[in-house]
Amino acid sequence: MSNHVPSTLEDKVRELEAAQKALAKVDDKRLREKILDVQARGEARAQGWLGHVFGDRSHAPIYIAGVIALGMAAIIICVVLLRSDQLLATETIQILGPFLTLALGYLFGKVT
Repeated sequence: MSNHVPSTLEDKVRELEAAQKALAKVDDKRLREKILDVQARGEARAQGWLGHVFGDRSHAPIYIAGVIALGMAAIIICVVLLRSDQLLATETIQILGPFLTLALGYLFGKVT
């Protein structure tokens, strides 16, 4: 098993196919389970803690932008609904609104 982290989807597919071919040659069920366990732990170690939260390299920016958008939307909603001070609500929308729309633009621009 190599120690390099695949950078593209094609690399991941090739690496998975090679691992499946090697695994097909192994007849012992316990040995096969150990090999799969070692591969899973290696992938988890390569991702790290943030990888578990945000996914792999190809999905992480989308998830991070989504978390930022949800957080800003929650802050805006809380300030607008829970505060009676109209000036604070207006300033909050003026300050956080552009960042929220930027994150949403990144999310929807990335999908299409």
